[in-house]
Amino acid sequence: MPTKKKPEDRIMAALAAKVSQIAAGSDRPATSRRPPMIDDALKAAIKKSGRSHYAIGKAAGVAPSVIDRFMVEAGSGERGGDLRISTAAKIAAALGLELR
Repeated sequence: MPTKKKPEDRIMAALAAKVSQIAAGSDRPATSRRPPMIDDALKAAIKKSGRSHYAIGKAAGVAPSVIDRFMVEAGSGERGGDLRISTAAKIAAALGLELR
């Protein structure tokens, strides 16, 4: 018997797909060999917005330093950071992203 997905797993999968679509500028579902990674998609949406980390943080109700740490590129020598699901949702909402 297959295991039932938790509601939060379904929500995260839907959020990752939608953020990928928006970051790519497409209304069609994103297709790739690997599942879309929410962190990559959210970083792309932040970059594409053209807004400062300060402005996004203020609109999302999170410290701009949280966004600064999140945006650190792998291999840069700086310590990057992960986001809580609730923080990612706040940032997505501040960027005008929504689940459908």
